[in-house]
Amino acid sequence: MVGYLLGLASELESRGVNASDVLKCAGISNQLSNDPFNRCPGSLVSSVFRLSAEATQDRYFGLRAARSMKAPDLHVLGLGLMSSGSMLSFCERLSRFMPMISRTGHMRVAEDVNGYRIVTSTPLAATVEDSWQSLLYKLLCQVNSDDLKPLRVEMMHSKPLGGADVYEEHFRAPVTFGHDSCALVFEKSEFEKPLRSGSEELARELDTRALAYLAKIHTGDILARVQTAIIECLEAQESATLDTVTARLRLSARQVRQRLNDQGTSYQRVLDETRMFLAHSKLRNRRLPIAEVAYTLGFQDSANFTRAFKRWTGQTPFSYRERMLRRAESAPLAGS
Repeated sequence: MVGYLLGLASELESRGVNASDVLKCAGISNQLSNDPFNRCPGSLVSSVFRLSAEATQDRYFGLRAARSMKAPDLHVLGLGLMSSGSMLSFCERLSRFMPMISRTGHMRVAEDVNGYRIVTSTPLAATVEDSWQSLLYKLLCQVNSDDLKPLRVEMMHSKPLGGADVYEEHFRAPVTFGHDSCALVFEKSEFEKPLRSGSEELARELDTRALAYLAKIHTGDILARVQTAIIECLEAQESATLDTVTARLRLSARQVRQRLNDQGTSYQRVLDETRMFLAHSKLRNRRLPIAEVAYTLGFQDSANFTRAFKRWTGQTPFSYRERMLRRAESAPLAGS
């Protein structure tokens, strides 16, 4: 996304550097905006960071550029991230929709004995890696607390000649270099606790918009296209059968089954995952009767929905709703 460069341009301007000149020199002809369809090759993004470091004579420009980057620069994805109910939810959401930011972007959340690792394995130029790790840390601080500190930080690029001191001061944690992937590592309790500003109901509504953008960006991604078509069918109160979905996609049922099979899944599995995705959001709304949730998800009655939800999650819709509402009520209030 060209929108990723918005904060970088702001940082350049704040230092008295003409951002337009740097962008033009790097070969960026797109007008900067956070429109997810406004995109440029990753190689050009790397060039912008390299030229920015040269223009500011700051070898740590990548680290510092993130202070001018904002969540809305990532469009609807950024807003969804900031509405996440926990750091775990934040990172799972980012992992799912990472292709909105970069076609080659790949991020995952890995749990180990000591905590959670937010792993980005995409090869990145050193300054781009610095800015990405710094932006991720900044956004997590915003949804959690300014006092948030990682257990450790792992970088792919080699240790700079100036040593690790600037990095460790920036992240307020030990930083090591030369890893196969970059990672931020946090304590489990910190990662899983409810966030006081979180609203998973809002975040999941934004997820549906992000999913629609993702399907349009990656027109060849059959999984995203099928999920979007299912959501559109349900919102239109149509039966989300394979036939109605394939009619929306203007593909044959055979084509869809084969392409989903190539990705190791099936239409029924995608339908179940999409319904479960929507059910989690709708059940957090206490005012929405469970029977109505069942109806909006295409079930004939609440009994069928209850059996399906229990198969997906191991609990009934009612027990899930009560657990989520208790967790929301126990979350700390702002300023506490």
